[in-house]
Amino acid sequence: MPSLQSAKQEWSKANPTMVPFVDGAEYAQNLPAQVGAADVIKDMNAQLAQLKTKEPKAILDSVQANVEPVVDDSAK
Repeated sequence: MPSLQSAKQEWSKANPTMVPFVDGAEYAQNLPAQVGAADVIKDMNAQLAQLKTKEPKAILDSVQANVEPVVDDSAK
C-alpha cells in the first residue's frame, strides 16, 4: 500500500482487490496506547484464536469490557 495519498490512485488501479484496505486509511484508528492496553490486545488475540468455537459477540463483549477501564483511566 502506498504511504502517500498522491500514489493512491495509481496503486489502486494496479491492485484492485486491495482497494478496500487503502480506502480504510481514511477512517482507521490506532490501537490504544494507554498503560494496560497491550494486555487487553494480547487477550483479544488469544480469544480471536478461538473463533471456531467461541461466539464473536462474546469475544467483542469481553474485549470491550476489558478495554473501557484502560481507556477511561487515561482520560482522568
